[in-house]
Amino acid sequence: MQEVTFLSPTFFDDVAGQGGRHVHLILIATKPDIIKQIPLYRELKQRGHTVVLGHTGQHFAENLSGGMLKEFGVEPDFNLNVRGSMHEVVSQIIGRLGHVIGELKERGKIVIPYVHGDTTTAMAASNAGYCHGFASVHVEAGIRTLTPDFGSRFVVHGSSPVPMNHEQSTMDIAGWRAFLMNRDNWTRGSLEPFPEQFNTRCSEAATGVHLAPVALDREFMLSEGFPEDRIFVVGNSVVDATNEALQRAAKSSVLDRYPQLADGDFVRFYPPEGKLCV
Repeated sequence: MQEVTFLSPTFFDDVAGQGGRHVHLILIATKPDIIKQIPLYRELKQRGHTVVLGHTGQHFAENLSGGMLKEFGVEPDFNLNVRGSMHEVVSQIIGRLGHVIGELKERGKIVIPYVHGDTTTAMAASNAGYCHGFASVHVEAGIRTLTPDFGSRFVVHGSSPVPMNHEQSTMDIAGWRAFLMNRDNWTRGSLEPFPEQFNTRCSEAATGVHLAPVALDREFMLSEGFPEDRIFVVGNSVVDATNEALQRAAKSSVLDRYPQLADGDFVRFYPPEGKLCV
């Protein structure tokens, strides 16, 4: 399997030589994966577990992957280096990760894949683990599409919600936030966006431990028949990543490189998908 690259040329023997049968395989693929999975990777290592960091290569550009890895000061133990269209990426992840898991299994290891969110990697990597009889841990499980039910309280003008009986120029921001925070104002949406909603549902079918960020996600999963004793509400690891970043903030050189940001008079906008810019 020449396409897979390893940080150590003796990767399999190194892992096999570590004590204990369980190998916690933390999988990253996209920029959000790196941000949210690295705190879990660090915590497991700190507790003394055998932990492997695997990158599928789904995001490979410096601004999406390399820069974030440098920010956290980590290097993946292996990279699957997947490329191509969606069906090619899915098949490559299953095949290449399946090879890595199989090699560890032959060496007597029980591999526990940790997949994150609703990415193609989460779907395909959990599939690869399942092919070897290993259930995954799904981080940020239970995410479902929701649609706001405006009812009679708000009307939508263009793309902006405007409270009834208000002028368009006097948008009630506080009222709009209160509306959004009330779960009764939301209804279950469709299976869109594609492929994210497919990915998260497919991942959960191959999962043994579901880590839901909030209670609402747990309720979604219970309503779909997932066993109650396998779902845990644990919060979102982006909080841990943010706290870590704050600890490094004093040493940051970003204001040296971009002095125009020093006065804080800017808005950071990050579209996670190209189609959102259309």
